[in-house]
Amino acid sequence: MMNAAIEKLTSLVKVGTSRTSKNVNWKSLLTGEQPADEVLKVFQLENGLERALTSSNLKAMETYVHEVNKINTNNKVSVIGLFTAHYGDDAVAKALVTAQSNAKTTDEFATIRQLREDQLSAWLSSEKSVDNVFTLLKLREDGYAALASPKMDVLDDYMKLVIRTNSGDETLLQTLTKGFGGEEKLAMLL
Repeated sequence: MMNAAIEKLTSLVKVGTSRTSKNVNWKSLLTGEQPADEVLKVFQLENGLERALTSSNLKAMETYVHEVNKINTNNKVSVIGLFTAHYGDDAVAKALVTAQSNAKTTDEFATIRQLREDQLSAWLSSEKSVDNVFTLLKLREDGYAALASPKMDVLDDYMKLVIRTNSGDETLLQTLTKGFGGEEKLAMLL
């Protein structure tokens, strides 16, 4: 059974990518132990998130993740986890919002929407507060530009999810006031 699964994954990876690195550690790749950078390299998704989100290899990596998780039930991997480990929470969040609004097909739109939901769910399941997500998105570092950033949509979506899930009552204004260091600093940005 394990050999059949490994053969299936090997063929999946080879079919999903036109060329693979000669330094691929197939055993660790097929058991989900390979670092995110290496997995993205195998699927040629490591050179810019915008390109990765529209690449045909994204579907191959999704299938790979699904198959690895069938074999390795104790240490599951996720597409959003691989992207986040390589690119960072803030870059992934911004790219997903932008890519979703620029999606050319319904399939592309659905894939990106699912990745956005996966990112929010990952934060929720790891018990990130709205303030934690504000920090993860590096909105304070963006200063004035943060107010028009796609990352603000992500913060708003996460806040709505937290309120819906936990019956919270935190507002976006409270989060921005705290995140930017007080009412005076937020007022200066506005």
